[in-house]
Amino acid sequence: MKKFTALAFLTISSGAFALDQYLPVAQNKLETDLEFNYISASGVYDNGGSKQKASGSPSLMIPALQLKYGIIPGLDAEVYAEYDFRNSDYAADYVGDSSSESGLARPELALKYANPDLGIGGFVNVALPLGSKKIAANGTSKVPTAITVGAIYGKSVGQIVTNAFADYEYNTEDGAKYKQDAIEAYAQGQYNITPLVGPYLGVDFTKTLNGETDGTGDSPSTAGHLLTLKPGANFAINDKFAVELNVPVTVLGANAPDYWGVYVGAYYTFSL
Repeated sequence: MKKFTALAFLTISSGAFALDQYLPVAQNKLETDLEFNYISASGVYDNGGSKQKASGSPSLMIPALQLKYGIIPGLDAEVYAEYDFRNSDYAADYVGDSSSESGLARPELALKYANPDLGIGGFVNVALPLGSKKIAANGTSKVPTAITVGAIYGKSVGQIVTNAFADYEYNTEDGAKYKQDAIEAYAQGQYNITPLVGPYLGVDFTKTLNGETDGTGDSPSTAGHLLTLKPGANFAINDKFAVELNVPVTVLGANAPDYWGVYVGAYYTFSL
């Protein structure tokens, strides 16, 4: 399996990206999100969907900061930055390097719009060609750009909250002239037990397309797919401060990593 296949899945599915499943913040509001992801990769799903165990205990930790600002009703701008810590087992199994690695991943910018009444909209997210080459360049000499476009939906009916998105991610070539695009669909259903506590279940499906080197498709194919469940909960402490927790667990896939993780986010909203 090409190393970028595993990296693409772990990056897309970790929850660490500027675009998330929630609707834009209100006009003249600034939301500050402090986030932490921990991922423990236990192996890979091979081309036939069977699990192959990792040779060690690969893990990845991602502290991150995200800012969202409401420009007009229904439209916000978002910026995201993360710092990755990969242990030596992760580097050996998924990158082909025996040393532990850490560094700044690609910073991301996004615009998100949704009709305030219908809860339906779209977005564009750009991962810039910047950051640590060991982390952001897939171990090559050039950091690629990623452009993600898609649709988003969010609606509340009584105590039930539904969020969903679907997108296409286009990547430019890295320093090895390698690229791999991806498609993702996510749906989340939440039930607010009280106005303060809302447990939810998220279902994420990601498909990477066949990788290409200098415009030529991989043979055999490196295309894969991964289904991940994300049980979690949102906690609204007050009208300005909220906390989110979820535990992503992969349940099936092909040509993709097998992992579980923990995501914690603390969100604070300012009025400007």
